[in-house]
Amino acid sequence: MSSKFDQVDKPPHYNWLPNGIETKDVTVHFSCMTGSAIKYIWRAGKKQHQDKTLEESAIIDIQKARRCLEYEIERLRNCGKLSKKEATKDHSSALRNAETRLPGHI
Repeated sequence: MSSKFDQVDKPPHYNWLPNGIETKDVTVHFSCMTGSAIKYIWRAGKKQHQDKTLEESAIIDIQKARRCLEYEIERLRNCGKLSKKEATKDHSSALRNAETRLPGHI
């Protein structure tokens, strides 16, 4: 059984809208990077990162969202330029490197 503020099933920074819509209900309909950008925007100002103020945390989340959108733009621009196998490989390596480029990445 999960409580309203269950950090795994219903973290408050993703489950705060009065109508009950959660981030996952929206992001499932988008590509990985677009969905991630929505997730970071959704929680901006709601989740405080360790050793950061709420305002600093919001800026970090917005920067993460921007980076995800940059990756998605790059992926879309490259769709016709690479074979499907090459595009998948390129996208996967960008994801693997994301943690080192995004401050506070979870």
